Amino acid sequence: MSDPGVHERVGLPGGPLDLLRPADPEAVAFDPVAVGEGVEELHPPHWARLWPSGRALATALDDAGPDLLAGRSVLELGCGLGLPSLVAARAGAHPVLATDRSPVAPGWVAATARRAGLRVATAVAAFDGTGDALTGRGWDLVLAADVLYGAAAADALTAL
Repeated sequence: MSDPGVHERVGLPGGPLDLLRPADPEAVAFDPVAVGEGVEELHPPHWARLWPSGRALATALDDAGPDLLAGRSVLELGCGLGLPSLVAARAGAHPVLATDRSPVAPGWVAATARRAGLRVATAVAAFDGTGDALTGRGWDLVLAADVLYGAAAADALTAL
């Protein structure tokens, strides 16, 4: 991460959580994304912002707290800055795996988790079946906020 980032304090029912994010999301480079054999597209860095849907999911999880999350395995798809994963870990979920197709986003989540003393594993993974990071185990809870940007994404998520 060349951008040292800024800390954004996110108010949640169980208490605030300091999230590390890029200082200027508009200045973050587009991500190269493989879309076929030898074909790449540049995708906007949607991960660099804390979207209302991610905040709402994190708030709902925080409201549920340990009663829902303690001791459960949690996978977050398209984690972006990973607020829902961080909240799940804070409530006692384990293991927690935050994934994003961006090669950069998981590093930001890992940095926030380290600073907060939370156990959140991260991985670069798309949910379109092109990688194996999401296969081979079951999860008690799978989270995703604002990840369906078209029919292809809905089909991939359904297949997963």
